[in-house]
Amino acid sequence: MKKVFLAFIILFMSFIISPKAFSDGFLPRYSDSINNYGIGIYLAPKEFSIYAEPDQKSNIVEHIRWNNFGVSSLNNKLSSKNVFIAFIPKNNTAIMTAVDDMENWCQVIYDRKTGAKGWVKITDSNKFLTWLDFMTKYGKASDIYLFLDLPEEYRLIHTAPHENAQVQTTQPFSPDNVKLKFIKGNWMLVNVIDYSKTSTYIGWIRWRTNEGRIFAFPNLKQ
Repeated sequence: MKKVFLAFIILFMSFIISPKAFSDGFLPRYSDSINNYGIGIYLAPKEFSIYAEPDQKSNIVEHIRWNNFGVSSLNNKLSSKNVFIAFIPKNNTAIMTAVDDMENWCQVIYDRKTGAKGWVKITDSNKFLTWLDFMTKYGKASDIYLFLDLPEEYRLIHTAPHENAQVQTTQPFSPDNVKLKFIKGNWMLVNVIDYSKTSTYIGWIRWRTNEGRIFAFPNLKQ
C-alpha cells in the first residue's frame, strides 16, 4: 500500500514540476494518423485509471493525468501523442480510440506505439461515442475539415449519398471549415466553398470507407 501511495506522489510531483512547455495540442491530418479506428472514441477526463479487465478489482495497468503541459503516466513514459489521437488542452479535450465496449466500460488504446489496450470505467455516457455519434455531435458544433490524403473520388460532391448519384461539380474546394449538415452512414451532407470564395455548394461526400477508415474530423481547435 505504501509503495502504491509513493508511486502516486511521484507521479503527481513530476506532473506539477514538469519542465515541458505549454502544449498547443494536435488533431489528426491524415487517415493513417489513427492507426486503429476501433468502434469510436473516448473523451478522456484529466485523470483516470486503466484496468486490465472491465472490473475495478482487476489490475490497474496504467494511470494517466494530463493538463496544458502534456501527459504523465504511472507505469510508462507516455507522451500525449502516444495516448491520444487528438489533444486540445486549451479546450479541455483529449480523445482516445475506443476498440470495444461493455456495460459501463470501454476498452481504449493507451499506447498507440505498442497498441497496448486497457479498460476504463464510463461514469458519463457522453464520454464514449461511436464514430458516427462523435462526427454528428462535434462536427455540427465545430464544423469539420477533410484529411490531406482524402482520395480524389471522395472529393466529388454528389446530389445523393451514393457513388452513382450525379456529381454536382468538380470545382476544387477548401478542405478546411466544411460545414456539416447531416450524416447518413458513410456519407455526409456538407456546405463547402471554392478556393475563389465566390461559390458555395451543398451536396454529399464520403467521409468514411466501408472498412471504417475516416477522412474527416471535427475542427476542435475552433
